[in-house]
Amino acid sequence: MRNDNVVEARLILIEVLKNLLTTAKAPVQATATSNLKQACNDLAVGAITALQTQNVAGPLLNCYNLAIDAAASFDGMWWLQGQLQLLTPLYPLSATVQWLGVRYALSAMCKVLVKTTFSSRQDAEDALARVTGAFEPAEEYAADTHDTGIYQALLTLHGAATRDLVERSLLLPRVINYNVGGVLPSLTVAQRLYPDAMLNTDRSDELRLENKIIHPAFMRPTGICLSN
Repeated sequence: MRNDNVVEARLILIEVLKNLLTTAKAPVQATATSNLKQACNDLAVGAITALQTQNVAGPLLNCYNLAIDAAASFDGMWWLQGQLQLLTPLYPLSATVQWLGVRYALSAMCKVLVKTTFSSRQDAEDALARVTGAFEPAEEYAADTHDTGIYQALLTLHGAATRDLVERSLLLPRVINYNVGGVLPSLTVAQRLYPDAMLNTDRSDELRLENKIIHPAFMRPTGICLSN
Protein backbone atom coordinates (compact mmCIF):
# COMPACT_ATOMS: atom_id res chain seq x y z
CA MET A 1 0.00 0.00 0.00
CA ARG A 2 1.41 3.40 -0.99
CA ASN A 3 2.67 5.37 2.01
CA ASP A 4 1.07 8.66 0.89
CA ASN A 5 -2.26 6.83 0.63
CA VAL A 6 -2.04 5.72 4.26
CA VAL A 7 -0.76 9.10 5.46
CA GLU A 8 -3.70 10.94 3.92
CA ALA A 9 -6.16 8.33 5.17
CA ARG A 10 -4.80 8.81 8.69
CA LEU A 11 -5.42 12.54 8.46
CA ILE A 12 -8.98 11.91 7.27
CA LEU A 13 -9.60 9.44 10.08
CA ILE A 14 -8.34 11.88 12.69
CA GLU A 15 -10.59 14.57 11.22
CA VAL A 16 -13.56 12.20 11.54
CA LEU A 17 -12.70 11.47 15.17
CA LYS A 18 -12.09 15.13 16.02
CA ASN A 19 -15.47 16.14 14.65
CA LEU A 20 -17.17 13.16 16.27
CA LEU A 21 -15.96 14.24 19.70
CA THR A 22 -17.72 17.60 19.31
CA THR A 23 -21.11 15.88 18.97
CA ALA A 24 -21.09 14.60 22.57
CA LYS A 25 -23.36 16.69 24.79
CA ALA A 26 -23.08 14.69 28.00
CA PRO A 27 -21.12 16.41 30.83
CA VAL A 28 -17.35 16.29 30.40
CA GLN A 29 -16.97 14.24 33.58
CA ALA A 30 -19.61 11.69 32.54
CA THR A 31 -18.51 8.10 32.03
CA ALA A 32 -20.00 8.02 28.52
CA THR A 33 -17.99 11.07 27.45
CA SER A 34 -14.84 9.64 28.97
CA ASN A 35 -15.35 6.33 27.15
CA LEU A 36 -15.84 8.17 23.85
CA LYS A 37 -12.67 10.21 24.29
CA GLN A 38 -10.66 7.12 25.20
CA ALA A 39 -11.93 5.13 22.20
CA CYS A 40 -11.28 8.01 19.78
CA ASN A 41 -7.80 8.54 21.21
CA ASP A 42 -6.95 4.83 20.95
CA LEU A 43 -8.04 4.72 17.32
CA ALA A 44 -6.15 7.93 16.49
CA VAL A 45 -2.95 6.66 18.10
CA GLY A 46 -3.19 3.32 16.29
CA ALA A 47 -4.50 4.77 13.04
CA ILE A 48 -1.60 3.71 10.82
CA THR A 49 -1.72 0.10 11.98
CA ALA A 50 -5.51 0.01 11.77
CA LEU A 51 -5.43 1.31 8.20
CA GLN A 52 -2.65 -1.03 7.09
CA THR A 53 -4.45 -4.06 8.54
CA GLN A 54 -7.88 -2.86 7.34
CA ASN A 55 -9.16 -2.79 10.90
CA VAL A 56 -10.85 0.61 10.98
CA ALA A 57 -14.56 -0.12 10.51
CA GLY A 58 -15.19 -1.90 13.82
CA PRO A 59 -13.33 0.53 16.10
CA LEU A 60 -14.82 3.54 14.30
CA LEU A 61 -18.34 2.16 14.63
CA ASN A 62 -17.69 1.69 18.34
CA CYS A 63 -16.74 5.37 18.57
CA TYR A 64 -20.02 6.39 16.94
CA ASN A 65 -22.01 4.18 19.29
CA LEU A 66 -20.20 5.72 22.25
CA ALA A 67 -21.02 9.18 20.90
CA ILE A 68 -24.71 8.25 20.98
CA ASP A 69 -24.26 7.08 24.58
CA ALA A 70 -22.66 10.48 25.26
CA ALA A 71 -25.86 12.26 24.17
CA ALA A 72 -24.92 13.08 20.59
CA SER A 73 -27.96 14.68 18.98
CA PHE A 74 -29.61 14.48 15.58
CA ASP A 75 -28.34 17.99 14.88
CA GLY A 76 -24.82 16.95 15.84
CA MET A 77 -24.74 13.91 13.58
CA TRP A 78 -26.39 15.83 10.75
CA TRP A 79 -23.67 18.47 11.07
CA LEU A 80 -20.96 15.81 11.23
CA GLN A 81 -21.97 14.02 8.03
CA GLY A 82 -22.13 17.39 6.27
CA GLN A 83 -18.61 18.28 7.40
CA LEU A 84 -17.26 14.92 6.25
CA GLN A 85 -18.89 15.24 2.84
CA LEU A 86 -16.95 18.48 2.31
CA LEU A 87 -13.61 16.66 2.50
CA THR A 88 -11.79 16.13 -0.81
CA PRO A 89 -9.30 13.26 -0.39
CA LEU A 90 -6.93 12.37 -3.22
CA TYR A 91 -6.50 8.66 -2.58
CA PRO A 92 -8.96 5.74 -2.55
CA LEU A 93 -8.24 4.64 1.03
CA SER A 94 -8.89 8.16 2.26
CA ALA A 95 -12.20 8.29 0.40
CA THR A 96 -13.14 4.95 1.94
CA VAL A 97 -12.53 6.32 5.44
CA GLN A 98 -14.40 9.54 4.61
CA TRP A 99 -17.54 7.80 3.39
CA LEU A 100 -17.39 5.21 6.15
CA GLY A 101 -17.61 8.12 8.58
CA VAL A 102 -20.51 9.60 6.61
CA ARG A 103 -22.45 6.32 6.61
CA TYR A 104 -21.93 5.82 10.34
CA ALA A 105 -23.16 9.38 10.94
CA LEU A 106 -26.28 8.69 8.86
CA SER A 107 -26.94 5.54 10.84
CA ALA A 108 -26.44 7.41 14.11
CA MET A 109 -28.86 10.12 12.94
CA CYS A 110 -31.53 7.50 12.43
CA LYS A 111 -30.88 5.87 15.79
CA VAL A 112 -31.28 9.21 17.53
CA LEU A 113 -34.42 10.05 15.56
CA VAL A 114 -36.16 6.91 16.80
CA LYS A 115 -35.89 8.29 20.33
CA THR A 116 -36.83 11.86 19.37
CA THR A 117 -40.22 13.27 20.37
CA PHE A 118 -41.52 15.95 18.00
CA SER A 119 -43.83 18.71 19.21
CA SER A 120 -45.31 19.54 15.81
CA ARG A 121 -45.69 18.13 12.33
CA GLN A 122 -43.42 20.89 11.00
CA ASP A 123 -40.57 19.67 13.22
CA ALA A 124 -40.94 16.13 11.84
CA GLU A 125 -41.14 17.40 8.27
CA ASP A 126 -38.02 19.51 8.75
CA ALA A 127 -36.18 16.45 10.08
CA LEU A 128 -37.34 14.44 7.06
CA ALA A 129 -36.03 17.07 4.65
CA ARG A 130 -32.65 17.05 6.38
CA VAL A 131 -32.49 13.25 6.35
CA THR A 132 -33.22 13.15 2.62
CA GLY A 133 -30.60 15.80 1.88
CA ALA A 134 -28.00 13.92 3.91
CA PHE A 135 -28.65 10.48 2.43
CA GLU A 136 -28.70 11.42 -1.26
CA PRO A 137 -24.96 12.19 -1.69
CA ALA A 138 -24.00 8.99 0.14
CA GLU A 139 -26.36 6.97 -2.06
CA GLU A 140 -24.95 8.60 -5.18
CA TYR A 141 -21.37 7.86 -4.11
CA ALA A 142 -22.19 4.21 -3.43
CA ALA A 143 -23.87 3.95 -6.84
CA ASP A 144 -20.98 5.67 -8.61
CA THR A 145 -18.44 3.32 -7.00
CA HIS A 146 -20.63 0.28 -7.83
CA ASP A 147 -20.86 -0.74 -4.17
CA THR A 148 -24.18 -2.53 -4.49
CA GLY A 149 -24.31 -3.82 -0.93
CA ILE A 150 -23.74 -0.41 0.63
CA TYR A 151 -26.13 1.23 -1.84
CA GLN A 152 -28.94 -1.16 -0.95
CA ALA A 153 -28.25 -0.78 2.76
CA LEU A 154 -28.44 3.01 2.49
CA LEU A 155 -31.69 2.84 0.54
CA THR A 156 -33.18 0.51 3.15
CA LEU A 157 -32.17 2.72 6.07
CA HIS A 158 -33.28 5.87 4.27
CA GLY A 159 -36.64 4.30 3.48
CA ALA A 160 -37.17 3.15 7.06
CA ALA A 161 -36.36 6.60 8.45
CA THR A 162 -38.68 8.24 5.92
CA ARG A 163 -41.60 5.95 6.75
CA ASP A 164 -41.11 6.49 10.47
CA LEU A 165 -41.04 10.27 10.17
CA VAL A 166 -44.02 10.40 7.81
CA GLU A 167 -46.13 8.15 10.03
CA ARG A 168 -45.30 10.11 13.16
CA SER A 169 -45.82 13.48 11.49
CA LEU A 170 -49.40 12.54 10.59
CA LEU A 171 -50.18 12.25 14.30
CA LEU A 172 -48.85 15.71 15.13
CA PRO A 173 -50.42 19.17 14.88
CA ARG A 174 -49.30 21.40 12.03
CA VAL A 175 -47.62 24.77 12.53
CA ILE A 176 -49.73 27.56 11.01
CA ASN A 177 -49.49 31.36 10.80
CA TYR A 178 -51.69 33.68 12.85
CA ASN A 179 -52.50 37.40 12.72
CA VAL A 180 -54.27 39.07 15.65
CA GLY A 181 -53.99 42.64 14.35
CA GLY A 182 -51.94 44.20 17.12
CA VAL A 183 -49.51 43.74 20.00
CA LEU A 184 -51.28 41.81 22.77
CA PRO A 185 -50.40 39.80 25.90
CA SER A 186 -49.64 36.15 25.17
CA LEU A 187 -52.59 35.02 27.32
CA THR A 188 -54.98 37.13 25.25
CA VAL A 189 -53.58 35.73 22.02
CA ALA A 190 -53.94 32.18 23.38
CA GLN A 191 -57.56 32.84 24.32
CA ARG A 192 -58.31 34.08 20.82
CA LEU A 193 -56.53 31.26 19.03
CA TYR A 194 -57.67 28.46 21.36
CA PRO A 195 -61.03 29.57 22.80
CA ASP A 196 -61.98 26.03 23.79
CA ALA A 197 -58.76 25.30 25.68
CA MET A 198 -59.25 24.76 29.40
CA LEU A 199 -55.80 26.05 30.36
CA ASN A 200 -54.90 28.98 28.13
CA THR A 201 -51.99 29.77 30.42
CA ASP A 202 -50.25 26.66 29.08
CA ARG A 203 -51.02 27.66 25.49
CA SER A 204 -49.76 31.21 26.08
CA ASP A 205 -46.41 29.85 27.30
CA GLU A 206 -46.32 27.62 24.23
CA LEU A 207 -46.96 30.61 21.95
CA ARG A 208 -44.32 32.71 23.64
CA LEU A 209 -41.67 30.02 23.33
CA GLU A 210 -42.64 29.10 19.76
CA ASN A 211 -42.28 32.74 18.67
CA LYS A 212 -39.27 33.55 20.88
CA ILE A 213 -41.05 36.33 22.72
CA ILE A 214 -39.08 37.79 25.63
CA HIS A 215 -41.96 39.39 27.58
CA PRO A 216 -45.41 37.74 27.72
CA ALA A 217 -47.16 41.15 27.64
CA PHE A 218 -45.92 41.94 24.15
CA MET A 219 -46.74 39.26 21.60
CA ARG A 220 -46.18 40.34 18.00
CA PRO A 221 -49.32 40.76 15.85
CA THR A 222 -48.23 37.92 13.57
CA GLY A 223 -46.51 34.66 14.35
CA ILE A 224 -46.86 30.88 14.31
CA CYS A 225 -48.91 28.49 16.42
CA LEU A 226 -49.93 24.84 16.50
CA SER A 227 -53.09 24.04 14.60
CA ASN A 228 -54.66 22.33 17.61
